[in-house]
Order: sequence, then structure tokens, then C-alpha cells
Amino acid sequence: MGYRDDIDDPRYWTDRQARMDAEARYAIENPLTDGERLTRAIIATGAITRENGFTDEEIGAAHAHVQVLEARIQAQEHADRAVEDTTWTRKLTISRRQEWNALAKSPQYRGKQGAIQAKVGYAMGCLQRQVKRWAL
Repeated sequence: MGYRDDIDDPRYWTDRQARMDAEARYAIENPLTDGERLTRAIIATGAITRENGFTDEEIGAAHAHVQVLEARIQAQEHADRAVEDTTWTRKLTISRRQEWNALAKSPQYRGKQGAIQAKVGYAMGCLQRQVKRWAL
């Protein structure tokens, strides 16, 4: 049995503290997105039931938290679309569509949508929404 299994050994606690510090630093440097928070909240609310000893108030609070996160995500998506709509002119959409199609037809990028998105800096879904918006 090594010291990592022996809670009476001081090295166990030193290592454990170091791991917890590293996890805390990672959490600070890489905060969760609202989508990740929503996913975790939904998973947590699945376990927050009367059968597991929670009160109706606690259950209601958990579901309210999920609704707040959903509303925040929806508001952010709406704001992102509003910015997108103000920056994507008809002329820009035509230009970006031509750029996308040229890359999609090239042998280097054929069938590699992710690589095209990385090169051009926008998603295909965004381009499709704007093509539809401008009826192109």
C-alpha cells in the first residue's frame, strides 16, 4: 500500500491539496460556458427528487435555476444573431458564400467542413442563415 492510499501519511494530504489546487486553477482559467452550466444543472435536477429526500422548495429552486440558464443562453443567442444581422450585408454574404463554395470544391478541403470553418472564421450555419435572409 503506497502513501496515496494511506490517509494517515502526510504526503497523501500534500498530494491531495496539490490536485485540488490544480483543479481550482483550471476551473478559474477555463470557466464553464452557459451551455455547460445548463447541462450540469439538468443532470443535477434529475437527481433532485422527493425520492432522494429533497423538498418541493429545493426541487422548484433547481428547476428555476435551469430556466434562468436557458433564458440566458437564449438571450445570448438572440444578441449574437442581432450582431450577425447588422454585420452581414448582402454584398458580404455573397462574397463569403463564394469563398466557402470555392474552398468546399477544392481537393484540400473537400468534405472537411470543420477545416473550412477554421479557415474562414465563421460557421456554415451562420452562412446558411444569411443566405436565406438575403434570399440568395
